[in-house]
Amino acid sequence: MVLDKDKAYHVGNSNRYALGIEQEGFIDDPDKWYTWATYTSSARLTRWMAIKHGIPVDRQHIVGHSELPNQSHTDPGPGWNWNLYMPLITEVVPPSEIRGVTVDRSKPCTLTANVDTPLLRTAMPTDLQPAEDRCPVAAGTPLNYWHARRDIDGHHRLFMPAGEGPCVGAGLDTDAYIVAADWTALCPDEAIAAAGITVTIDGGGPITTNPDGSFAYLWRANGTLDRTPHLILLDLMMPGIDGFEVLRRLRSADATVPVIMLTANDAPEAQLEGLDSGADDYVVKPVNFDVLMARVRAIQRRLGGKVSNLLRFDDLSMDVSAFIAHRGKRHLVLTSREFKLLQEFLEQPERVMSKSYLLDRVWGEDFFGDENVVEVFISQLRQKLEESSEQRLIHTIRNVGYVMRSS
Repeated sequence: MVLDKDKAYHVGNSNRYALGIEQEGFIDDPDKWYTWATYTSSARLTRWMAIKHGIPVDRQHIVGHSELPNQSHTDPGPGWNWNLYMPLITEVVPPSEIRGVTVDRSKPCTLTANVDTPLLRTAMPTDLQPAEDRCPVAAGTPLNYWHARRDIDGHHRLFMPAGEGPCVGAGLDTDAYIVAADWTALCPDEAIAAAGITVTIDGGGPITTNPDGSFAYLWRANGTLDRTPHLILLDLMMPGIDGFEVLRRLRSADATVPVIMLTANDAPEAQLEGLDSGADDYVVKPVNFDVLMARVRAIQRRLGGKVSNLLRFDDLSMDVSAFIAHRGKRHLVLTSREFKLLQEFLEQPERVMSKSYLLDRVWGEDFFGDENVVEVFISQLRQKLEESSEQRLIHTIRNVGYVMRSS
């Protein structure tokens, strides 16, 4: 098992950070080893790792590797389909985001099969899918759909009206893949979208859909950030919504939080658009880490102390720089580890955090002790927070982790 904390050296690769994909095991026929479940589960893990470590989702940073010192083989092997894998990674929605598409059900797009072809349950090659995952469709058959996810290794994923179409009995009437070359062209997303309408989720603030019907909640539903960060490093190239649009929405919700655009796009017009849209700085990758941190410090100095070290939730408050925490008016006497643990919860209220995550954040990657130490410190912290019979703020989510929220 390879752990997140494990390190590797990339020979001949100039990237400071990269993800090396390791698929252990060996079967003579790679098509039987590299299954749909392998691709999709690995894509979710890779997307999570890329987000956690700030690694771009491209082939320069997500790589296979050779076994050293004898270089006996590479992982993944020659049967690995990178053209399928990379789009699956970008399909994964990052944590704390909600994305959707609104459609006008009165005007679905109609495709027509050019040849005899199947509807498929996955985007794997047709001959590798079992018979129950293929529904044959005759040439000339029409097919209505409401929304499409395009270009996944020569396939489109269609979302269709339930209970209609040629594959109702096969369970492929609402969600299926098609071989793009076997059908007439997709409709423009704008032609079937419900554009410009107002969407509200769970009673939150309204958001207006884009011309293609898409929308994204990047923060809380009321349009504000879950917490005000000290500074945001914002990439430009992201799936579904680019960094410019994220920046514009961010500026409409918070005009003061400092933003550095950190991207591989060095085009002058991109730099102009980023700065004109409200970025405080535009940094082109690759960049030396020390230089990047110097730019961060320069922005903080320019703000003249506006970057706050004060964290609050409910009646809890913490001044990080002064190492002071209060519950209401009561001063909390905390050890350095308890202070760091409480800081983690205050910086990310409402987020459920696992023991392994807290170990990594509070104890560091080099800690190799028992993760039950987290339970011990959570118990100690609760005792200090609830010493005067205050309500519990740190809650246990059984078999998942811990979360800070009001009762």
